[in-house]
Amino acid sequence: MMDHLPVEIIVHILSFLSVADLICVSRVNKRIGELAGDQQLLRHLDLRQAYSCSQEDLKILLRPKNRCYMVHRLDMDAVYWFRPPFDTIARMKNLKSLHLRGISLTFKQLHSLLTAGLPLQELSIDWPKCSQQPMNMIEEMQEGLSHLKFLCLTVQLLNNVVNQFLRQCHIPFRLLLYCSKLHQHFPFRNRWDIIFTSKPSNLREVLTLQSEGNIMTEKNHEHLSPLKQVTEVVYDSLGVSDVPNLTATLYAHPRLKGLQIQLSRQHVELQSICEAAPQLLWLRLHMPDSEKEKRKGYVHSISTLHQLTHLSLPAHILCETCGTEKGCTTPAIPQVSTPNFKRPRLGVTSEEDADAGILNLIIDNCPQLTLLEIGVEDTAFKSQAARSTYWHSLKNIRKLKKLTHLTLCNIPVTNGSFLHEIAAGCPRLKFLKLANLGPSGKCCYLKELTDCVTHMACLTHFSIHQQYIAPATALLTALKRCHKLQRLSITSLHDMLPMDLFALEQLIEAQSSLIFAALESVSTPMTACYKFTKRQKKFSRPALVVLAYNKAKEHMPSIPLVHRDMIDLNSSLCGSSHLCYYQDFSFRHYVLHNHESGIYDIQE
Repeated sequence: MMDHLPVEIIVHILSFLSVADLICVSRVNKRIGELAGDQQLLRHLDLRQAYSCSQEDLKILLRPKNRCYMVHRLDMDAVYWFRPPFDTIARMKNLKSLHLRGISLTFKQLHSLLTAGLPLQELSIDWPKCSQQPMNMIEEMQEGLSHLKFLCLTVQLLNNVVNQFLRQCHIPFRLLLYCSKLHQHFPFRNRWDIIFTSKPSNLREVLTLQSEGNIMTEKNHEHLSPLKQVTEVVYDSLGVSDVPNLTATLYAHPRLKGLQIQLSRQHVELQSICEAAPQLLWLRLHMPDSEKEKRKGYVHSISTLHQLTHLSLPAHILCETCGTEKGCTTPAIPQVSTPNFKRPRLGVTSEEDADAGILNLIIDNCPQLTLLEIGVEDTAFKSQAARSTYWHSLKNIRKLKKLTHLTLCNIPVTNGSFLHEIAAGCPRLKFLKLANLGPSGKCCYLKELTDCVTHMACLTHFSIHQQYIAPATALLTALKRCHKLQRLSITSLHDMLPMDLFALEQLIEAQSSLIFAALESVSTPMTACYKFTKRQKKFSRPALVVLAYNKAKEHMPSIPLVHRDMIDLNSSLCGSSHLCYYQDFSFRHYVLHNHESGIYDIQE
């Protein structure tokens, strides 16, 4: 019996449990309840995945007052399903790390936390959105910021109040500054001095989000130039004359991990750029539909980055063959026409040669890839009938054994046979997003997708944006076998039939791990969507968010920011504001963004 084991053994066993499971175990009996309050177990409380935990459960776990003194770190980033107990947090007198990003705070609550005498060394918050922010209350927060070494701050507008708040930190600290609307509310260039000239010796790292259109002054650039913590460079409209400057920037930051490049219509040689940063881990390449030889040169340069783990490419990369490098020649592929189509069918070839596509060159030379995106933010293939597309090379993605995130968009596939190969060869796949694949008619890969999702044992996030997929009964039924599924998003753009809401309701009831289910349709009646959403409130799951609406007649309801990536079709590497709260993608330290002749910061 567990009650007969020594205390040290029981505490060691309980240390493997999450906070939600620890709360459940503490209610078994009095002895285990007392052991659940051991200092080793309560030292770090991570509630980011405690989806079944409520505010009352947390208070019960910390009900003896002496347990509050045992908490040294509290992680509640993007915990939207219950409000943080500020009175309980104020009693954690040994709390050194507090993370509350993604939670709406009032100025009074922030004041009460920073004046409670907590020895905070790390702090992550969203700046309060209230209009009244008295300066005298800012000065009273000095005691709570005196020991600060790390500050992660999300603000809507940089002003004198924020500047005064930063001045309260007297020791050197790292600042991660996310300004989500800086390009709208911060038009004056000289106001950058508010941050960089107040106490530049205290700032070791700076990051701002989505400050597009605001060029930094030379004075501020001098403050940033000594920083060696730059981990990502973003360059828009890269031309031939900009290559030497970008290459010098890459050589100047040896810790560089990420690179985002948007190419102009000029032919730019990427070989020197890739040679300057062979240690790159993530790369996002956005380029126009250029000529054949240009695309080949770009792919050959990317294939030299053998340590890449995150890669985002345009869909027209699939239009090229490997050439002599793989011993392949470009076959003369006739187009297949049918009486029902006025123009040739997109992507239909007479020979399915999966080894001819140049995508294989990247797959063979970058085996460490964990995230792969193809065709994100591209336009759909509309006038590409005269061009052969080697989309069959998608089946070779199965060679990427470490792949966990896969996004495929705007690719003219004609069937889903490649999905079977990916499901069998990528056992770690957790995130799958498919959007606008195939012609504009019926979803041509729905049957294969339904069969292969049952074999994706690790699938936790699934999103599909497609035309004519209703009622999707078979797909929703097959998803019941994905026992780790946490988030689901289905968007039906031009359906003639309503979605099967009963099958979706059965899926939500069967999958206890599901925390987000979104359904966007144009043919499902508004009344049926409203009744369906109302029925889901019967589930006693605090973190469950269910969204169903008619996209043609209603606006999308508000949802937590942490789930926005399931609905949006943006790249995971471009840095949408909601990705700041998604823990699968770690925060970047500092982003240096070059735009034409200026330098400015953007979102993560």
